[in-house]
Amino acid sequence: MNSLMLFGVSVALGLFAWAYVCFVYVWPVLRTRTLAAAATPVLVLHLFRFVGASFLVKGVAAPALAAGFAASAAYGDLVAVALAC
Repeated sequence: MNSLMLFGVSVALGLFAWAYVCFVYVWPVLRTRTLAAAATPVLVLHLFRFVGASFLVKGVAAPALAAGFAASAAYGDLVAVALAC
């Protein structure tokens, strides 16, 4: 098996494991809540988004990354954080 195939298998198994956890433990709890109460934890998670902003830090992203893309990704992430509030 080559490394790409092993990576794909590991990603698929991880997705199946998380699907099981969500189906057995998360979904029954979310079904009992209102939409606002169920969406709050997901929205709070988005307050800690930093990956887009890391595109602006020199040396974090690849040097070949276009500056226009890095800026738009970073500011788009900032807008997502603002909308999550």
